[in-house]
Order: sequence, then structure tokens, then C-alpha cells
Amino acid sequence: MKYKRFYSVSRKKQRALQIKLGKGLFAAGISFIVILSGAFIKNELQAKSAENGQTPCTEQGDLNLVQNQQNTLTPAFSENPPKAVDYYKKQYKKKKATTIVSIKYANKKQIKKLFYQEKISDAIFQRMYKKSYKKGCTISKHDLRYIRVLYYGFDKKTHIGELVVNRRIAKDICNIFYQLYCKKYPIEKMILIDAYNASDEKSMADNNTSAFNYRPISGTTRLSKHSYGMAVDINPFYNPYLHTINGKKVCEPAMAHKYLNRSKPFAYKIDKKDLCYKLFTKYGFSWGGNWRNVKDYQHFEKIL
Repeated sequence: MKYKRFYSVSRKKQRALQIKLGKGLFAAGISFIVILSGAFIKNELQAKSAENGQTPCTEQGDLNLVQNQQNTLTPAFSENPPKAVDYYKKQYKKKKATTIVSIKYANKKQIKKLFYQEKISDAIFQRMYKKSYKKGCTISKHDLRYIRVLYYGFDKKTHIGELVVNRRIAKDICNIFYQLYCKKYPIEKMILIDAYNASDEKSMADNNTSAFNYRPISGTTRLSKHSYGMAVDINPFYNPYLHTINGKKVCEPAMAHKYLNRSKPFAYKIDKKDLCYKLFTKYGFSWGGNWRNVKDYQHFEKIL
């Protein structure tokens, strides 16, 4: 009897142990599946993000950076990601304008640091001299500032951009382009007009966004606001300049005639509903598209 009772108790304990063990294994299996699913979803989202471009101005982690053979800076995982606010600024400082960069894992403060102004260095002035900064230029280089920003390209990727503007509007320009970037406002190119030998027509034809260029207003002898660094032209090919010379209407750039009809919808058009218009006018700039005698849809200028 004692043996049977002992055997019966042992069987019950064994059964209870098996049930408890089974529940534990089941719970562990569920946890493993959840973790595995989370990792899979994360990888899928990262892959999708990489395909569709950057997701700027978000609070995320950090990455070290490596450069590939296509002049594109891409991220590489680091177990000890950098925390310095100016880390990305230092990484990208010597990279040329239009270079594609990745800041997917940068936080908001690190991104904001990539929108900044500097005094005109000797290296920058060497690029400008006898081009945008012509002989006889009456504007002191000390009144100008070199601007570095990021812009969201037509290719849906993040690029480095550069401008030269008057020091009195430099802060506004940095703030405007930061907000444009955060909203993924598309800009095709942003490099100093000196890359086109300061030819306004060539720069516009290439849809290059630019600012300072010591020159007269087209068709006149009066200095343009660009001469003072007080004006910026945005996506000029899709937002041309229409004026009259000797009674004849002239479109600049010459190949952009089809974009003079502003009643038609098309991509990259600046109008009063456009974010670019809203931001520049918010900061006190006037828009050439509002002018009566001429129409300069690419042009924003500030009078101080």
C-alpha cells in the first residue's frame, strides 16, 4: 500500500512538473517569436527608409560614417555611436556641395548644426574672385557669409548645399533652409554660381539654386539685389524670369518657356500656396512673382 501511494504521488508530481515545464517552453517560444518578428520588422523599415531617402529631423541614434566609391556618405553601425552635437558637422565640413549624405540616425540637434554660416575664407574667396566677386566689386567680402545647409534632392536623397549671402540675412537663410529640409522640400542643386563661371543663364538652365553674384539686373545697368547678397533664386528652371528688353519679352533661362504659364499644375512650381513662398515671406522677403512689370518666380529678396 505504501508503495502504491508513493507511486501515485510521484506520478502526480511528475505530471504537474511536465505541465509547468510545457507552459514555460510555450511562453519562451512566444517571446522568441515576438523578438524575431520585431527584428524582422525593424530591418524591413530600415531597408524601406534607405530606398526612399532620409527621414530628417527626428530623434534617433547615431552612426559612424564611411564613404563609398560614388561620393556618397553612407552609415555604418557602431557599438559606441558618437554623441557630440557637432559630430556630423565635422564629418561633412570638407565634403563638396551636392555630395549625398546620410543623417538617418542623427538627432535633431546634430542636424541643426549642419545649417550654419561662416565668414568668407581665403579658399572660398579664391573660388569667387573674378567670377561672382568681380573686379571693381563694391561689396566688401566681410559683409558676406558662406552658408552650408542640407537640401532634399529631386532624387529623394539628402545633399550638401552651399550659398553666399549678405551677413544680415545669413541667419534667416539658415533657418529657412532648415525648415525646407525638415519638410522634404525638393531642390535639385545648390552650389556656388562660380561653378558656372558666374553665368546666371547657365546656372538657371541647370536649375541651380544660388544667391550672391555681383552683376546688373538683366537688361539694365542697375545692380541686382544678388550683387549685395540679399536675394536667393530657388529652382530657377521651373520658376523662370520674364521681362522685356526693347519691347520684346525675354524668358530666362531661355529653355524654360513652358513654365511661364503659371495656371497649369506642374512639379516644383513656386506660387503663393508653396511652402517656399510661405517661409521666405514669413521672414520678410518679397517674391518676384508678385511684381507687376516683370515676373521673377524664382526670386526672393530682402530690403533692410
